[in-house]
Amino acid sequence: MYKKRKRIIIITCIILIFLVIYFSISLFFKERFYFGSVINGVNYCGKTADEVERSINETVQTYQLTIEGRNGLIDYISAEDIDYHYIPDGTIERLMETQNPFKWPIALFGMNDLEMHIEAGYDSDLLSDLVNHLVFLQEKNNIPPVDAYINYNDTEYTIIPEETGAYITENALYQSVKQAVEDGAEHLSLEELDIYAVPKYTQNSPVLLQLTKKLNTYLNVVITYDFDDRSEILDRVFIKDWMYVTSDFDVDFSLEKVREYVDYLARTYNTFGSKREFIAHDNSQLTVSGGDYGWLINRAQETEAIVEIIKEGKSVTREPVYQQVAVSRATNDIGNSYVEIDLTNQHLWVYKEGNLVIDSDLVSGNISKNLGTPTGIYQITYKEREATLVGEDYSSAVKYWMPFYYNVGMHDASWRNEFGGDIYKTKGSHGCVNLPPKVAKIVFENIEKGTPVVCYNGKLIKKTAEENTSNLSNKKNN
Repeated sequence: MYKKRKRIIIITCIILIFLVIYFSISLFFKERFYFGSVINGVNYCGKTADEVERSINETVQTYQLTIEGRNGLIDYISAEDIDYHYIPDGTIERLMETQNPFKWPIALFGMNDLEMHIEAGYDSDLLSDLVNHLVFLQEKNNIPPVDAYINYNDTEYTIIPEETGAYITENALYQSVKQAVEDGAEHLSLEELDIYAVPKYTQNSPVLLQLTKKLNTYLNVVITYDFDDRSEILDRVFIKDWMYVTSDFDVDFSLEKVREYVDYLARTYNTFGSKREFIAHDNSQLTVSGGDYGWLINRAQETEAIVEIIKEGKSVTREPVYQQVAVSRATNDIGNSYVEIDLTNQHLWVYKEGNLVIDSDLVSGNISKNLGTPTGIYQITYKEREATLVGEDYSSAVKYWMPFYYNVGMHDASWRNEFGGDIYKTKGSHGCVNLPPKVAKIVFENIEKGTPVVCYNGKLIKKTAEENTSNLSNKKNN
């Protein structure tokens, strides 16, 4: 009986001891956090709310934000710099209230991991001023980006890559830093935030790639001008200076500069009305100027044609667009089929493919009435059979009419019995070249529209009496 009572007393005492311990610990955790209570990664086991808040405040006082930027730049913001401080908001007390002190044994078998937002304050004016003085905004470091652009390197157009720079605005940097501070972040990567200004155009921008391709296509066009025994090459040397890029990233041409090149062609290869060295029938060399014969480039149309050819992107060999053409495109544009008229000696020679077809005396315009036949180089305008020539005081029917300068031309003059000599001085025509009918017929049959007519005042050749008699006989036979 005694032993049984003793056992009960012992058990009761043990229970009482455990109860004392249990309630003592429960009383302890009434104002303290459980075993294994971790708040924001820090173990606050056995700490009161006040102790936790003092610890958090001490931690906040050591806060530092590390900011990393491009080009290896780093800067820092400390709690002291911006008066960064902890603001108690009752969160710790609320966490404590969620804890049942009588359930402390449960905490022995697991972690009580708690999360809370630490409310911290700072001086916004200090932060703003500090951000404006960060290393990233210094002029030497805040480098604007440079767009990729197209460059000509004496061979072709290439894209020069963009430069990313390291440009960031004050506001963008301030907003990013402000958010990091408010979040309590300790590290901030500006690169990861993607707040740096970026180039508008990069080396892979489709618009630059397409533009470069078009520029090089145009640049590689070669236009070869064929001037028979001469040629001109129009290539990149000229084209690169004519092209420009429009505001909508297309390629256009300076028509003014293209026209300058066409003007050069015209100055060099136009022969219209130019002075020429002419080899006469007796192999003497004469200088003949005036007249409307020769090549004449149509400058406006040729300018347009050049631009269109380049835009097609294909090299060609061609002649310019002409406003007027001549018989030959060689340096000697008269060729070897022409009519030679010596007004001084009143004689005509007709050549076809280098061979003399006929020569004959003639009667030209009456110089005493200022109706002299004009000198210069012309071309047959057209040919007409059975024409009537009408003037103010005349109307003459002819069988062979071959005009070469307005209403001046060659024709048969059946009303004349004599040709050559000095007849033209007082009894000449109204400006036309009068020919014996048989001669006019042969001339008519051996020339075409466009055949050159060379009229000049040669050196007077005095004929002997025998030559004059022979010519007179020939004239009468004609």
